[in-house]
Amino acid sequence: MSAREFQDILWRHSAIVITNYTGEHLEFNLKGLGKLADVDHQMDIQEQTLPVLEGNFQCRVFTGTLRDLYKTSIELPNKKKSLNALFLPNAHALVEESPYATDMSTADIWFSLAATKGAHHYYHIDSQGDGMFIDVVKGEKLWVIAEPKVRKKETSTRQWTKENMDLTCLNPSEWNIEAVLLTEGTRLVMRPCAVHAAFTTADAICRGGHFLATSTMSQTLYGAIHSFFKGNVITNIDQPGIQSRVNAIVCYFYKSMR
Repeated sequence: MSAREFQDILWRHSAIVITNYTGEHLEFNLKGLGKLADVDHQMDIQEQTLPVLEGNFQCRVFTGTLRDLYKTSIELPNKKKSLNALFLPNAHALVEESPYATDMSTADIWFSLAATKGAHHYYHIDSQGDGMFIDVVKGEKLWVIAEPKVRKKETSTRQWTKENMDLTCLNPSEWNIEAVLLTEGTRLVMRPCAVHAAFTTADAICRGGHFLATSTMSQTLYGAIHSFFKGNVITNIDQPGIQSRVNAIVCYFYKSMR
C-alpha cells in the first residue's frame, strides 16, 4: 500500500489494525518489564481498583514502580490489583519508516506501556491532537473506538462540555461504537481526535508512539482545541513536545509553498 493510499484510509477511518506486525516479544516478568524502565524507578501509576470520587480520576494515581506491577500480577486472584503505568518514554526506540509519518524527536514520541489485567481508561482522546500507534508485544488489549454519528460534531465545542457528561458510557444513539481485541504482534494506528477506550484483558506490555500526518492535520487542530478547554477530563496524559513537531510541519509547508 502506498503512502497516499494509507493516508487516505487514515483520513476516512478512525483507526487501522495491522496484524502480525511486530516481532518483539517480552514476558510479563521482571526481566521483560526491565526492558521498559528500571523496575524500581518511581513513577505515576493508576490504581484502577479504587473508586472514582466525584468524577475525579486523579484520586487513582499514586507513586509506584514496575516491580509493583509484577508483584500484583502473581498474587492470588482475590488480591490482585489493576495497575496501569502510562508514562514510560522510549528514548532508545529505532527510527522507522512508515506510510503515515516520519519519526523525529524519538524521546518525545515513542513510549512503552505496562498494565495488569483489569486496567482500563474510559473514553478519551489523545492529548493535543496527536495521532497514536500501539504495538502489543505481550498480552491483550480491548480497544473501543467511538465515532459521532454526525461527523461535524467532532468540531463542536459542546461535544465535551455537557453537564453531567459520563465518559464511562457514551450514548449509543449518538455514537457508532466498535471494539477490536488487539493480540500479540498487532499494531493499531489511530488518527488524531479519535475517541477511544482501552481495557487490558490480560497482563500486557505495549510499545507505541505519537505522530502527526498531513492528511489528518484538521483532526489535530480539533484535538488541540478540545484539549485546551477540557484536557483535564478528556485526555489521560499530556504531550507538551507536540508544539515543536507542529512547528516543524508548518515550516516545511511554508518553505515548500514559497
